[in-house]
Amino acid sequence: MHLGDHHHVRHHLFRLRFTELNEIYFFMALRSFALSLVVIFVPIYLYNLGYGFENILKYYILMYLTELIFEYGTAFSIKKWGPKHLMTLSLPFLIFHLWQLFSIEKFGWSPLAIGFSAGVSLALFWQAYHYDFSRSKHKNNATKEIGRLHIALAILGAMAPFIGGLIAT
Repeated sequence: MHLGDHHHVRHHLFRLRFTELNEIYFFMALRSFALSLVVIFVPIYLYNLGYGFENILKYYILMYLTELIFEYGTAFSIKKWGPKHLMTLSLPFLIFHLWQLFSIEKFGWSPLAIGFSAGVSLALFWQAYHYDFSRSKHKNNATKEIGRLHIALAILGAMAPFIGGLIAT
């Protein structure tokens, strides 16, 4: 049977459009799931290693204080390097942060040093993400798009600690 030039036989997965917004959805879903596997267990892990409540609190305070300070510079860097480059630049800091957590017993990292690397990663990622999302969303469907993103992130975020717990045991 001849379909002609104007008919294309395509698989249903090819109907997915790899738009800027879909790239953001995919990256956020992947990042959220991966981090949710780990971050919920960080305070428990630090506590089990002998870090007291005060040190764990210092870790979180420094992490968010570092994020606050670095977000100012990141906001100006978006125009110079672009949001995708800054989101990509956040990944080595995130990997370093996770490596610090993994190697804390071997190297004796201070919770402050670990919080600092996490804060830099957060600042680089979130400023660039919000800028990129605001430029990519469709103005008429913005609420639906934000809703879809939050639903997907909530589902993946809820599943990840359960899966992380299964992997850990």
